[in-house]
Amino acid sequence: MVNKAAAFQKGRQLLTDAVQKTLEGDLEAVKNLLSPDFEDNLNEIMEGNGRKLIHFAATGGHKHILEWMIENHADPNSLDNDGNSFLSLAIYHEKLEIIKYAAESYPNLMALKNKKGLSPIHIAAETGNIEVLEYLRSIHPNIDEESEHGTPLEYALVWKKTDMFLHLLALGANPNGSQGKNIPPPLVIAASMNYTEAVHALVNANCNVNLPDKDGCTALEVASEFDFRELFEFLLERGATVNGRTILAAYKNNKTEVVDRLLPLTKVDDIAIEPLSQINPEIAEEFKVQGNEAFAAKEYGKAIEFYTKAIANNHKSIYFSNRSQAYISNFEPKEALLDAKIARVLDPSNFKAYLREGQALDSLEQKRDAAACIWQALKMTKDKSIQKVFVSTLKEIN
Repeated sequence: MVNKAAAFQKGRQLLTDAVQKTLEGDLEAVKNLLSPDFEDNLNEIMEGNGRKLIHFAATGGHKHILEWMIENHADPNSLDNDGNSFLSLAIYHEKLEIIKYAAESYPNLMALKNKKGLSPIHIAAETGNIEVLEYLRSIHPNIDEESEHGTPLEYALVWKKTDMFLHLLALGANPNGSQGKNIPPPLVIAASMNYTEAVHALVNANCNVNLPDKDGCTALEVASEFDFRELFEFLLERGATVNGRTILAAYKNNKTEVVDRLLPLTKVDDIAIEPLSQINPEIAEEFKVQGNEAFAAKEYGKAIEFYTKAIANNHKSIYFSNRSQAYISNFEPKEALLDAKIARVLDPSNFKAYLREGQALDSLEQKRDAAACIWQALKMTKDKSIQKVFVSTLKEIN
């Protein structure tokens, strides 16, 4: 009766020894281990990932063993479980002699992609070996070859193979990468890595600084979100467009200084406010109360009249900001804007003045200036309703 456990252990030991001797380049030892059934053993012995001895000969860089195996009917087209041929594995392990042998003797392998969708030139870019890339490029010159997850340039970038990355750019690789694929544009990737050298190289290669990924995220948005200040300033300098998403990313991540940088508050022009000959605070307050009541009743025209009478008796910031709100509700944004600015001049601490100015500007389709004013109001009070107005305004900035 056959001892199955002993037979399994014997087979396992044969695999271990054969792989070890192949990697060591000991051809005689390999022959002795596989004798007499060379062909069967060469094509049947494999480790857990489906790699056969021919694959290990390639990764070890032993051409003499590889040639002997193929002469003894090892299948040169066999693939491991990841879809790698012996050529692909030689590239991963940077074995140039094997690469040349495979490409010249079995040119069909140059066209194969593994299960990750990687061609030989993709794999070379990932390893960063420029000599290997140049040899492969002499046979297959397309350095912008697509895969599901990008071009060779993008693989060099993701694996941070700087020399390879710069070399591919110098060769004329498309700095915008594989648009529309699963992987973001190179500039977005580089920004997310805070990879300053790559960002500068891509911009200098005339990439599209505003090219978004499939979710609409740009490099500037990434720099804004994570407060990568050097990249942020560089991208702005080189023409990156600030949109609402960019500002919102900084706001949601509590990058107050970034939001301040992106939403500078416009200075109020000199506004001539003619002083009153007589101030009547009590009368003014009564008119304000009446104005508030009219506003609550949605009688905006009457509210404007009452606030105007209050202003005629006392130039208080709150009266102007209240009348501004009434003008907004009465669809008179230009009048609302002027009142809000006067309210801001009279009392820079009146957060409602900034809020009304922002709302008036929003009605006038001046979205970014509107957001700047609302942002100022929000910094002065943490009112959740103002937060909602701010976020809503940002979403309208293209």
